[in-house]
Amino acid sequence: MFPNFKEQITIGDLQLNFVLDGDDTDSTLVVFEMIVPPNAKVPAPHYHVDVDETLYIMEGTFTQIYGSQTLELKKATSCLLNAVLYTVLTTKAAKR
Repeated sequence: MFPNFKEQITIGDLQLNFVLDGDDTDSTLVVFEMIVPPNAKVPAPHYHVDVDETLYIMEGTFTQIYGSQTLELKKATSCLLNAVLYTVLTTKAAKR
């Protein structure tokens, strides 16, 4: 999607393509594209203490568990996961 990546990391079936990092944003923001194939194994449940996370779905469907809510995010939708809530986050496999 983006023309140039600063760094590309592959973890199992997941691919992370970093566009901006702390060096570019005075340590205030990281922007990356994450490609999650259908039924891919995703990171273990986790949370971010000092960092809010914004998801924007470019293709397919992504299930995000945020606290007690299950969010079904589809193409062209977004959500903000607020670190202040201190909740456990987990992701499920994307579906096309």
